[in-house]
Amino acid sequence: MGKLLISEIRELSLIDVIGHPSIVIWLPYCNFRCPWCQNIPIVDGEIVKEVSTDYLQELFSSARSFVECVHITGGEPTLHKETLKIIYGMAKESNLITSLDTNGSNPDVVDELIRKRLLDHLALDIKAPLNDITLYSKVTGLPLHIMNNVIKRIKRTVEIAFENKIEIELRTTLIPGLSVNDIDAIARYVSRMVNEYNNYEKCIYVLQQFIPSETIRDPYYKKQKPTSADDMVKMAQLIKEKYNLRVYVRSLDKGIIRL
Repeated sequence: MGKLLISEIRELSLIDVIGHPSIVIWLPYCNFRCPWCQNIPIVDGEIVKEVSTDYLQELFSSARSFVECVHITGGEPTLHKETLKIIYGMAKESNLITSLDTNGSNPDVVDELIRKRLLDHLALDIKAPLNDITLYSKVTGLPLHIMNNVIKRIKRTVEIAFENKIEIELRTTLIPGLSVNDIDAIARYVSRMVNEYNNYEKCIYVLQQFIPSETIRDPYYKKQKPTSADDMVKMAQLIKEKYNLRVYVRSLDKGIIRL
């Protein structure tokens, strides 16, 4: 029996991986410092506990009748490459789909997981237009002088997913300060990648609701209102029509909506 360090486990989620009931596992720590992040206790490592591999194996085996997928998120889970390999290996033994939620900053980890046939689905947050290093610095809380390299790595992670034809969910949380033009620029990038790799059926673009909470680091974002789900649906419809993408909206009050 081995021990792994995690933050939380949810034994059933119907929204984290669209179309697949999932077990969700959160891993601690993150290399970004997004001022609007809700998961600060996980990002800062305040919530860390041991879980046995025997427990996870039993969970995966017993859940197969109602769960299809194991989804790992955080924090930034690619900071824990060996833990990912162990958990995904056990998931594969139980014939479960494997999914990773990442900020895209560690393409080598994603590449290794795919090459070892351990990863089926990638969810990647595009937090701002990838050609705007100033805005990306602001929304990630990272220094401006490193952003060219960070964005280069994010783009490489997206390319790896497309090159290997795995399922990919590219998504953007509509935080205060992101404009309609910013979302349009992100959607245009997603459309270009879909067309370049001829991968319409395996890529979706998701607009996510911003929801303020007490665990957000920056007081400015704590005071903001949740993104209107109706406004998100209108924006998603425009994106779908303009760029011919498979577009979804994920919100707390309306769940998952496919446009």
